[in-house]
Amino acid sequence: MNRRTTLLLLALAVAAPLAACGGSESSEQSSTSAGAASTEDFCAFAQQVVTAQTEIDTQLDGQGTPEALKAAFASYLNLLDGMRAAAPANLQADVATARVGFESFDTAMKDIDYDVARLAADPSLGEVFAEQLEVMRSVEVTTAMSNVDAYTVASCGISLDSTN
Repeated sequence: MNRRTTLLLLALAVAAPLAACGGSESSEQSSTSAGAASTEDFCAFAQQVVTAQTEIDTQLDGQGTPEALKAAFASYLNLLDGMRAAAPANLQADVATARVGFESFDTAMKDIDYDVARLAADPSLGEVFAEQLEVMRSVEVTTAMSNVDAYTVASCGISLDSTN
């Protein structure tokens, strides 16, 4: 697998699930729970998630090191935990489900030691990598991502869809 194919595979791995975030609006958008953090807190996490997505994209474009990519994924997953805690009660399950998708992506990256160049060096890794990303592309995960994105657009004016 050449470098161009590797970068295309990684771009699809990131963009396809994130593009799914731009789906239809959910009826869950308007309700909040008494115990949930404020919309302002949720929106602050949403903005940090967008920044973290940009960092991951930069690292995947080959502009970083495996160590930096590993740190970017860890930061991203931690931000999703904070976002779930700050989300209205009826959105928390969707944030948690979206996180499961990104965990599968992190696991796929972990299996190649966060070294994008390994995908170019070993074509068989590309097939395994793609298989591991199936969770992220599942209907359940992409629907959850769409619900979360619809809420962040409506409540925060922020899209989590990095393809926009």
